[in-house]
Amino acid sequence: MGWDAEPCHLLGFEISGVELHQFRRVELERQGTDVVGVHVGFVDTDLTAMLEVEKVPPQTVATSALDALEQGQPEAIVDDFSRAVKANLSDDQNLIYPGVKAQFIATVVA
Repeated sequence: MGWDAEPCHLLGFEISGVELHQFRRVELERQGTDVVGVHVGFVDTDLTAMLEVEKVPPQTVATSALDALEQGQPEAIVDDFSRAVKANLSDDQNLIYPGVKAQFIATVVA
């Protein structure tokens, strides 16, 4: 769901898919579970074997995800394709997450 902005309803509020993803992240964080969003184009697996496109090795995806986790980053942007997509988005994960987290905690605790 990561960067999806499709609206939905939660606790009587209309929120985007991005915000819902963040609400889930906060809930998991409250139980001690770390969450890293992993964004990548095509990964070189059996599923993509017949595609003649540039693919990312699975080891690169795993390394990027674990590096992000160790660094406390909310997401791992693995390849150039995903970096280009992210660069063209209006909202940045690091800008919107703290506000969404505060809103969620205020709503749940209240």
